[in-house]
Amino acid sequence: MNISTATLGYPRQVGPGIYDVHSPAIPTAESLTEGLCKCYQHLPTEQIWVNPDCGLKTRPWSETIPATRNMVKAAIAF
Repeated sequence: MNISTATLGYPRQVGPGIYDVHSPAIPTAESLTEGLCKCYQHLPTEQIWVNPDCGLKTRPWSETIPATRNMVKAAIAF
């Protein structure tokens, strides 16, 4: 049985791991939006934070800038 956290009244906010910052792959806005949609199945939008984790500092600017831009596009689309 899959019980959503919204049903249980989970009061906190989360920053879901929709972007693997330890991979050199730059995620598309679409793939990030898909990850957010999965989170939305369990939490209301006001409890979901779209943010990179601290591992982002390990990536070069050539990966960080486009990945962060795509993260912003996904948050806006979401």
